[in-house]
This record gives sequence, C-alpha cells and structure tokens, in this order.
Amino acid sequence: MNPMKFNAVEVLPALLDKTKGSTIRKALEETRVQPENLEGWDIKQDCGDGCCHLFTRDKPAKWKVGDVVEAVWYDKESAVGRIDQYGRILPDKIFGKVRITKVEKIEVKYTTTMFMTRDGKKCNKQWIRRLAKHEGFSSAREMFDYLEKYAGSLAEGKPFWYYTFEWVK
Repeated sequence: MNPMKFNAVEVLPALLDKTKGSTIRKALEETRVQPENLEGWDIKQDCGDGCCHLFTRDKPAKWKVGDVVEAVWYDKESAVGRIDQYGRILPDKIFGKVRITKVEKIEVKYTTTMFMTRDGKKCNKQWIRRLAKHEGFSSAREMFDYLEKYAGSLAEGKPFWYYTFEWVK
C-alpha cells in the first residue's frame, strides 16, 4: 500500500503529537509536457503560440475508506530530511499507521477570499477553520497559502481529495 507522505513543515508538530487527523491531496494531475498518449488529458491552457499548453486530467483517490497506511516524513530534495520543532535535522521518519475513515472530493478557490466547496455546496467559515486545525495549520489563511504553494494558483479553483483518518495503535 502506498504510504501517506508528508513534507510540509507547517504541519510537522501535529504529526509529531498525532493530532493531525486529515490530509488534502491534489485531485488533478497537471503537466506542461505533452503526454505521449493524450487519451484522458484535457488542454487547460493555450497561450496561442502552440507551445504553451497545460495538460490536465483527473487523478483518482489514492486510498479508500478502511485502508491502513504508514504516515511518513520525506524530503523531495534530499534524503537528509527537514528540521524539526527543536531545530534538529529530521531524517525520513515513519510516524505510525493511520486508517482512512472518510474520502471526499473538495474544491478550493483562493483569491481575495478563501472559498471551498464539498459536494457542490459552499463550506462555511467555521468548517474551513476546523479543517485547517484538523490539518495541523495554525489558521485557515496558512492552510490556503500552503495549498496555493503546493498546487499552484487557486484563482480558478482546483479539486482536491480530502482524507480523514485515525491513528492506529
């Protein structure tokens, strides 16, 4: 089973004390390099000169309800890892196992306001704040800033998979 990988230092304390109970993952795959087989891909953006395309396609959920997976820390840039809350280098680490309890598709839009939908319905601010806390962020703004850094511009809105989980003892 694919591990649940984390590398956002913003949520590291919540992983270390196991208060993190959810994760948000991209539900759209994007590339600027034309895939060999265009089946299932859409051209999202065309700059008019024939060379600036953004190809997108739906990304299926990685896990389903009931799956038990390892929650791990990793660093894309190096095997050394990142710095923990005490300023020490944290190597790749297994935090423990989690059981997926819910899988939802949400849409996130972030311009001058923070906007999120579930099942096509607008989420209220209290739900978004609870989600940010459950995700391990200190505020909804910090979560939206991170999602924009992680997934690119959210001005037009992008789909994400929202997984809730419980830590397995």
